[in-house]
Amino acid sequence: MTTVTSETLKDELASYLRRVGKGERVVVIQDGKAVAALVSFDEFGDQDFDEEARLATLEARGLLIRPQAPKAQERFQGPFAPTRGKRASEIVIEDRR
Repeated sequence: MTTVTSETLKDELASYLRRVGKGERVVVIQDGKAVAALVSFDEFGDQDFDEEARLATLEARGLLIRPQAPKAQERFQGPFAPTRGKRASEIVIEDRR
């Protein structure tokens, strides 16, 4: 097992990814503490990497609230801009007074 600082990993990421791809484990050290481990994707054979399933699990645990598409009537319609009458520059000047 290899250890590497986060700074070195950042600078030499491709090299460490090649090593991990060959089956080597790499432990990432930050501020003197082990914070992560890089392992080959093959080691996760039975893990579920379906994004939708992970999001559903997080939502069920109350750790995530998915954004909802706004209803048509709730969508922002933008400010009203008169089509006749004063020019936009005149309105801006009045607004600044």
